[in-house]
Amino acid sequence: MQGLAQQLFAQKLGHSPWKRKEITKWLPLEKLLRDGHLPYIDYALAQELLRPYPNASLEAAAFLCHLSLAAREGHLCVSIEGHQVFPSPSQCWTAASNKSEKLPTEELMLLSDWISQGVSQLPEALISSVGSETSSESAVRPICRWNNLYYLQRYWFYETFLIHHFENLLMNIPSISLDKDLSFGKVDGLGKNKQLLPEQAQAILKACRQCFTVIYGGPGTGKTYTAGRFIQVYWELLSPEERENCEIALAAPTGKAAANLQKSLQRVADNLPHFKPVKAKTLHAMLGINPSRKLLKEEIPYLTADLILVDESSMIDVYLMAHLFASIKPGARLILLGDKYQLPSVEAGSVFADLVSFLHSMETLNSHAAELKICLRAELQGIVDFAGMINQGDASKTLQWLAGNDDSKEVKRIHLENAPYDDKRIAAAQQALIKYSLPFFPKADPEIPPKDLLEEFNRFRMLSPLRKGPFGVDALNALFLKHLLQKETHSAWFIAPIMIVSNDHRLGLFNGEVGLLVRQWPTQSSPSEHAFCKGDYALFPSSDVELNQDGLRRIPAVILPKYEYAYCLSVHKSQGSEYDHVLLLLPEGSELFGREALYTGATRARRRLEIWGSDDVLQATLASPSQRFSGIAKRLIDIRER
Repeated sequence: MQGLAQQLFAQKLGHSPWKRKEITKWLPLEKLLRDGHLPYIDYALAQELLRPYPNASLEAAAFLCHLSLAAREGHLCVSIEGHQVFPSPSQCWTAASNKSEKLPTEELMLLSDWISQGVSQLPEALISSVGSETSSESAVRPICRWNNLYYLQRYWFYETFLIHHFENLLMNIPSISLDKDLSFGKVDGLGKNKQLLPEQAQAILKACRQCFTVIYGGPGTGKTYTAGRFIQVYWELLSPEERENCEIALAAPTGKAAANLQKSLQRVADNLPHFKPVKAKTLHAMLGINPSRKLLKEEIPYLTADLILVDESSMIDVYLMAHLFASIKPGARLILLGDKYQLPSVEAGSVFADLVSFLHSMETLNSHAAELKICLRAELQGIVDFAGMINQGDASKTLQWLAGNDDSKEVKRIHLENAPYDDKRIAAAQQALIKYSLPFFPKADPEIPPKDLLEEFNRFRMLSPLRKGPFGVDALNALFLKHLLQKETHSAWFIAPIMIVSNDHRLGLFNGEVGLLVRQWPTQSSPSEHAFCKGDYALFPSSDVELNQDGLRRIPAVILPKYEYAYCLSVHKSQGSEYDHVLLLLPEGSELFGREALYTGATRARRRLEIWGSDDVLQATLASPSQRFSGIAKRLIDIRER
């Protein structure tokens, strides 16, 4: 029996999507759907697109399901050459499955055959054949084909829009030119004073000469430090009139990353004569984007800034990067900072890595990319060595290296009960994790100054690639909370780390910011069911010294935007943050996120990294790069070769 809302929706649609009449030819897909190996949303898209074609084949439906799955896993397109399908069904269908057991190899091979054959069996009315030119006028059908690449129309449009504006950026000439000899002299002087390494000096000189520059490197290589020195050189070379009119913008994908960027650059800015204060913003705030809208228009207004510096660029998806490129006014400089080995964006694309790859593939464009390789922080060296091994993907070498580490090393394995399958062993492993981790979180102590308390809480964090499951973020945070609330305490206050999960521009709190919730001790079993008391508040770091002289913001708890507890963070959410000590969990299922998740989690640690996970999961994770597929580099090369 359908509810009223379902009935009205079915009337408007013209049919009921809840009544799925099995299509005889598609019975194998129906079985995958029933068994939890194929999400209904992907099956429903294939059903809807092929509804006007009652004789559509199983193979055509399988291709559409795969294209939809790939897009939801972050790929911009699917490549099909002969019987070769990329991304493969083992990547997409396994990752999207809600079943713990994986599809057998035979079934995955059969799926691959269906998908490769299904392309030629699609109704012609569903496909637009498009050229590599940066115009989307020919993309009028649900699926776009360029050579052997197949896109959902929306992602072809996003990629095309991005390529068009990226080409414009590469061709632009800076409207504020910096004297070549003077800039070289300034940079050379910083080098002689031991304030710059040669590779950092080269990155700055590149940014002085052109409108678009990418500065990338691993942890501790001084990306934001180099950007700060560039701002110093840039500002010192401006005339008084140029300084008066020059506008600089700082941004990052999340509020946390923006705050870190501003903090890193503040030391340089404070010493520059007549330098106007610059407040770092989230990219959405800087670009004026409503997150609920996903449209790109040619009439995107230009930013007024003459220099735009964006940190944590690996986190930027194709939509946001395209919007950013389109908003750069002719002659303005754009500098992207990031680490190409980190996890790609949560949404579609791995644009930063694609652009770095393209720039290095073209001899004439090498000057637009500058890599920083030298780690400047001695305490990070062991973690950096481990990160390098992760990137190489050599599982046996990595496991052997970890086995040789003792308690004095920066990176080590911890041997808690691992890989449990039955409920009893799962519960035991969870309790072992809680018992091991709790001492690293400070206790509520009214004698500790709030700023010190916030810093103490940010020294340690548990990270997991998973959101769901017994060792996912949601379950572990709930267990931490339950355990703490059951403990007897002599304190009248309950203090817990929290992460904001929605933007509140009025309060200046943004998705990803981590703070402390300070409240009177809850009297009920769950603090989420306990109304806030007068005087309950949250602490967040602040870079606005004029308003917050102790470097803290105190927000009344009752007006906080949506938040979640943050004893354990997802690896994705941890990007842009660093902690002295990280406990990185690799439960079964982590391998689906690939070695980039392992690399990202590992490089959040500043001094100490502990890894909890079985050899099997660690090996599978190292063997699985989470590369996302797009046509960005191929299309850009094709445009330049024509």
